[in-house]
Amino acid sequence: MYDTESAQQTIIHAMQENMFAHMLFFPERLSSFSVVKAQGLTLVDSGMDDDTFNLVFNTRLKDHALDIVESTVDYFKRESLSFAWWVGPDDVPITLPELLAQVGLKLSEKNVGMYLPIAENAFEQGELRVERVLDATQMQDFAQIMIDVLGDTPAIKAYYQKLVDFPFSQDDYEQLYVGYLDETPVTCGMLTLHSKVAGIHSLATVRNQQNKGFGTAMVQELLMRAQMAEYAVAVLQAEKRAMHLYEQLGFDSICDFYVYTLDR
Repeated sequence: MYDTESAQQTIIHAMQENMFAHMLFFPERLSSFSVVKAQGLTLVDSGMDDDTFNLVFNTRLKDHALDIVESTVDYFKRESLSFAWWVGPDDVPITLPELLAQVGLKLSEKNVGMYLPIAENAFEQGELRVERVLDATQMQDFAQIMIDVLGDTPAIKAYYQKLVDFPFSQDDYEQLYVGYLDETPVTCGMLTLHSKVAGIHSLATVRNQQNKGFGTAMVQELLMRAQMAEYAVAVLQAEKRAMHLYEQLGFDSICDFYVYTLDR
């Protein structure tokens, strides 16, 4: 179904647009964040010194590329903020990694873009009770998992505190889910229904419950919900250590994403 170059390029483009929508959902809706779309890129400033929440992506530079890269990096330096510059398959110029290195950024992470046709697949419902996050209590459970996995830092705690009273809606394209073992929140994930693909993001399992299949159960649940919403393809960006989980579910690799950060 997706064995031609044209079909694969369509998936890659949709995957990137889905990722951008995921990255922007909360920043565009939280007053403490600043989002700038100008000069051929998108910049997110959370006001917090953490490269999880300060981002540059969707880079489409033509003229004066180096000058724009330098000015973007200088902005975060002036603000004394860590940030991450994401580089994807469609980014321009093709020499963007070299330009980032020229201004002092270093490759800190590589993620593999993966996809799975889901329209005709069957997915198992696991032992977990999975709830969609629509209220403050569920958001607190989601945050508890993410803080356990990402680290109990001031920036991470502050970010998730901002979401406790977020006005979630059934109509949101960004959907958060929590998996409960009995009454204990043990795993979570996000489903981004955007750009005609179902994006799986922010999959996490609390450290004392890892390697028990809960992450796989959450992915299965998200894939089932994407099917119910009549999406035909699921996409994600996987760290190398997690690729085997997705390969076991049938995901195939299709492209790479690179994350550059500034040593401080």
